[in-house]
Amino acid sequence: MTTATMSRLFIKQRIWWVALLLQFFTGAGYLYLGRPKRFVLFFSLLWSGLIFTLIPLPRYIDNGLYVVAVSAVLVCFYIIAFIDLLLLCRNQQNYSLKVYNRGLVYFVVWLLFPFSLNIYDQPFASFRQVEPFFIPSSSNAPTLLSGDYIVANAGGFDRIKPERGDIVVFKLPIDGETDYIKRIIGLPGDTIQLTEGHVFLKGKAPELSPLPDFVVTSPNGTTFRVPQMLEHLPNGMSYPILDAHSNSALDNTPIYRVPEGHYFMLGDHRDNSLDSRVLSEVGYVPAKNIYAKPLFIFWSDNLSRIGSLSDP
Repeated sequence: MTTATMSRLFIKQRIWWVALLLQFFTGAGYLYLGRPKRFVLFFSLLWSGLIFTLIPLPRYIDNGLYVVAVSAVLVCFYIIAFIDLLLLCRNQQNYSLKVYNRGLVYFVVWLLFPFSLNIYDQPFASFRQVEPFFIPSSSNAPTLLSGDYIVANAGGFDRIKPERGDIVVFKLPIDGETDYIKRIIGLPGDTIQLTEGHVFLKGKAPELSPLPDFVVTSPNGTTFRVPQMLEHLPNGMSYPILDAHSNSALDNTPIYRVPEGHYFMLGDHRDNSLDSRVLSEVGYVPAKNIYAKPLFIFWSDNLSRIGSLSDP
């Protein structure tokens, strides 16, 4: 075999539409054209953009506009990459195959491609279902404070196994759209009642242990103290609760009987929470509405809270 014949075996013309398809579905179009530096730059910018979406937004920025803006930037990013690929194909008639021009390499790149994660069910399901949430109120203080940003496993009820005492994210039953975050107190078939601010679960009140007062600082810098207790559920779970006022509007309730397939939710700040006690606003939450469980706080005005979650 002559040298000229051997050289032809390693020279293969690049096809423009193959480059575009590889770029769109795997991000490997630049590798196909022998441009590894541009491939690394494209991949790095793409992942950086997706990670950037987890950064908490200032409260004055509308989430809808933010999504539109990010989508527009992503579309422009791809258009520029496609034009660049077409120009490279036009100016490159022949091509000597590189060690990374193999199907296995393209497959590995596809596995690492951010958008291909949407196709996976296992083992990437838990990664795909991680979502950030913003805490807009202090209804779950002191566990979650107003202004906290949390990361939650939003795998849906099929993957979320609600237990008594869990803090969960659910869709408000009256509209099926609004996200609420509360703690599960009552399971299907339970009876729940509050008397003088104390929860009675199946006729028995969980044990309460005293804790130091919770210090709240108002926007103008004024501080005040709120009585804090540690509530112990029968399943062994314990968590802090606040009781700012005695005999407040929801401190004394009728007996609630939780229907099958539903859960009863309470906020940890019992005097500052709209929850299952108000049947016309929240009421009993269907199991299908529960879809996320907080994992950790990834941003807070109090930097010492980042990376933790007081929920046991």
